[in-house]
Amino acid sequence: MGLRKVHIFAFGKMNFIHTVLSKRKLNWFVENGKVEGWFDPRFPTVQGCVRRGINVDALKSFILSQGASRRVITMEWDKFWAENKRVLEDIAPRFMGISEDALVKFEITNFSPSDPDGDEVQVPLLPSKPDAGSRIQRRSNVLFVEQEDAATYKQGEEVTFLRWGNFIIDEISRSEAGRVLGMKGRFNADATNFSKTKKATWLAATSGCVTCRLVEFDHLIAKAKLENDEAFQDFLNPVTLAETTAICDPLVKTLPAGTVIQLERKGFYRIDQAGSDTQAPVLFYIPDGRLTKTLAERVVERESKAKAISM
Repeated sequence: MGLRKVHIFAFGKMNFIHTVLSKRKLNWFVENGKVEGWFDPRFPTVQGCVRRGINVDALKSFILSQGASRRVITMEWDKFWAENKRVLEDIAPRFMGISEDALVKFEITNFSPSDPDGDEVQVPLLPSKPDAGSRIQRRSNVLFVEQEDAATYKQGEEVTFLRWGNFIIDEISRSEAGRVLGMKGRFNADATNFSKTKKATWLAATSGCVTCRLVEFDHLIAKAKLENDEAFQDFLNPVTLAETTAICDPLVKTLPAGTVIQLERKGFYRIDQAGSDTQAPVLFYIPDGRLTKTLAERVVERESKAKAISM
């Protein structure tokens, strides 16, 4: 009859730990309001993973690397997200963000910007790839730095502020409990030692900084692998979503939804909701395959640090 030859390929099912893939079971989460819907970033659907930040090329690469095995296998999520990070390293533009609940002001005594909102300079979007383009960075005589970084500095120490240069710490003001209240220092334009200094992210303390909501997710199922006689409802993860806020580069407010960026020293984020005059940008944290603690453990750890800092 002139029909084409039919090729039949047999392959086994790919499962993931802490995950159910059955549509019936996933539908239970939707119907019981445990997730937003089928596009929820905690769901193992393609659209859910894309919303959480998986790059389509990375997804294809991961699937192809598994081959067409006939065995039923259970995969770790670590390799899935590690492959994604490898792709994002080369394409995600770099910006900076400082945790809002732990800002420290750093006053530069030997720098005076020509504009109240800071001087504009061009810095590369990808430091390792200068040809990838550049963005505007504002530099002012008052900066925001992280309390966690400031707490490690000593008077007279020289530190490196990423994408700018080295600064000498001249004065540190602390509370009785040791919390850093403010710092003063000098820009060292002649510095050549960048390899052995402490590195810090920062932002010019100007009116243009944008407050962003940073959202993290965790597995819906607390147990790594369910047995055949176990009901998934008995192993629901109590904490699957947590939100913090950060002060970010003014340009983040102009980026459209779906853009993937890296907040330096914080990680990769996908903009799920673009910023506007009435709403703050919402950024979803993209796993990198290296996290060993649950979200609940990370929340407790953050709260303990915040409590210690506020004392």
